[in-house]
Amino acid sequence: IPGCAKSALCKELLNAPGGLGDNRPIHTLMGDLTKGKYWQKVADERRRKPYSVMLADKNAPNEEVWRQIEDMCRRTRASAVPVVPDSGGTESNPFSLDALAVFMFRVLERVNHPGNLDKNSPNAGYVLLMFYHLYEGKSRKEFDGELVERFGSLIKMPLLKDDRSPLPDHVRSVLEEGISWYKLHTSKHGRLESTKGSYAQEWAKWEKQMRETLFGNADYLQSIQVPFESAVKQVLEQLKLIAKGEYKAPSTEKRNFGTIVFAAVSLPVTEIQSLLVELAGKDPTIDLFFKEDLERNLKKAHVTLAHKRSHGVTAVASYGPYVNRNVP
Repeated sequence: IPGCAKSALCKELLNAPGGLGDNRPIHTLMGDLTKGKYWQKVADERRRKPYSVMLADKNAPNEEVWRQIEDMCRRTRASAVPVVPDSGGTESNPFSLDALAVFMFRVLERVNHPGNLDKNSPNAGYVLLMFYHLYEGKSRKEFDGELVERFGSLIKMPLLKDDRSPLPDHVRSVLEEGISWYKLHTSKHGRLESTKGSYAQEWAKWEKQMRETLFGNADYLQSIQVPFESAVKQVLEQLKLIAKGEYKAPSTEKRNFGTIVFAAVSLPVTEIQSLLVELAGKDPTIDLFFKEDLERNLKKAHVTLAHKRSHGVTAVASYGPYVNRNVP
């Protein structure tokens, strides 16, 4: 998500003395400076430099992108390691409002950003809300669990101090107001920019109010963040464990479903065979097609309900309660 310090982290990791401790060269590819399809560019770099570590300086906010990364890893024999800001999240989003406030504040402190998302962007708050809602529908537990299931590992970058004081009411209020405007705007205009559409004036007013509120609480927002040097150190330590093969994946509720490719309803093979034999008796073309191979070739039959690659681990795991049960 913008403001989570991707580029700053990549820069520190790139210059870390000794790298990951295994002598592999480390290089990075910044999404904001890359033209064309980013993950294809990463794949091309992988082929050119197979014995290396690529720091992908790029947001990867949804399952469609995750599948692209999985496919790239299969094609280039790579391993992907997700790095995400740590956050308690909400019931329906892996990022808490405290985290969102910090991300927005960081973006508004930036100048001359390569992706043109900084203090001079008139709709910076709206863009952050758009990214925030790309994760909507997953709690932090579900979010972390799916990443572990897909990629086998997960690195959490410390973000907020454990002993921080609660988010001030007026900061929470302005964020909740922005979320309400976002839902209202997207329900009517879809992905149309906030500077356009019937709520443009309301958005401009909210962006101004949001900036005043966050800058008015600058001391608080800076005080609740884990020092960047400490966060980098912890990420580097976790990466070194993975590079050495000493990483232990956290347990998740869906762990048992991680190696299951699809969920399906098994069908009675003998009944299907009988039906096909009956059809073959009525149509010479069908009879010629099957010949004598029907029983030898048709030994199992099923209807797929969800596939890991197409629908994700969550969809497959949702059928867990029905395993080994008869259906009408």
